[in-house]
Amino acid sequence: MEGPPKPDGRRTRRTKTVRGTRSEAEAMLARMKLEEGKFEGDSDLTLAQYWELFYEPSTASLAESTRHGYAHQWTKYVKPMFGDRRLRDIRAREVESALASIERPGAQRGAYKLLRQMMGEAYRDELIDDNPMARRIRLKRMDAYEPDVLLLADLPAWCAAVRGSKWEPVLLCMLFAGLRREEACALRWPDFAFGPAMLAVRVDKTLTEVGGRLVHGPTKTAESTRTVFLSGYPFTRLVDLAGVGPLVPDSNGNNMAPGKISREYKKLVEGSGAKYVPMRNLRNSYATIMQGLGTSDSLISRSLGHTNLNVDYNHYFAANAPAYMANAQALGTAVESALHRVTS
Repeated sequence: MEGPPKPDGRRTRRTKTVRGTRSEAEAMLARMKLEEGKFEGDSDLTLAQYWELFYEPSTASLAESTRHGYAHQWTKYVKPMFGDRRLRDIRAREVESALASIERPGAQRGAYKLLRQMMGEAYRDELIDDNPMARRIRLKRMDAYEPDVLLLADLPAWCAAVRGSKWEPVLLCMLFAGLRREEACALRWPDFAFGPAMLAVRVDKTLTEVGGRLVHGPTKTAESTRTVFLSGYPFTRLVDLAGVGPLVPDSNGNNMAPGKISREYKKLVEGSGAKYVPMRNLRNSYATIMQGLGTSDSLISRSLGHTNLNVDYNHYFAANAPAYMANAQALGTAVESALHRVTS
């Protein structure tokens, strides 16, 4: 690469030997150009160089599972399509055409999202003068998602099926408090505060599986860090089950992998004759049951740790803690009534 001229005007060249692939050599050249201020405005950077030099390092603060997802989309879809293209040469019509070759609508949208984010960042960094992803890109239609859920009438048989199992504490927290799988599987008994007829659970961490490894991390968003309440039947069961470590420990006394719990839960319920819904849908079941009991959508959304309501959540939660406890009481009472009807 041409370097700065010498004092007498003679040209200089910078060289560096790269023992690797051509793409690695090109990335090194891009890095050297960047150091010399060669990448300005309408950039010579390829998308692959931009990923390595800018975008991938910028994701370091994200959850490891999120970074793993981005890396998958990059390696499987975006890099083969556009990795060797210069940023400034990528056009909206060819993006639409390339994405159309991805068969599954969900995978297509994942690739689109990553490419849109990368090109948007490149535009904000003034590495390109025009962002093709700002134009309309037609994508395949996604079928409406209608998760299979448990209803109030399904709960007696379901509760009987999981009662006494090793997995019961995690399952109760998901169905009766709306926790995500990674939130419930990360819980430990010290996260529970037991009162006379109600308990509070502090949700402030997650346990995920990334590339075959267990990763402990923070909640999905700041709003997902919250306190949830349980009363009635789930309260009584959790009082009886309370221990000192993880809700579901593995053979080493650590939190058991979420995937392992999901598989064991499926075998347990399918073999019982009770209605089975995937473990992730227990959270959907909670929302559906609470709607049926007349709980407002805003309270349900906050209980779930969602961020899509235009509300000051810090103030909202502090002002409505009694409402969350009332919701827990209503759900506990409804479940106990359903159980009583079955046994009477």
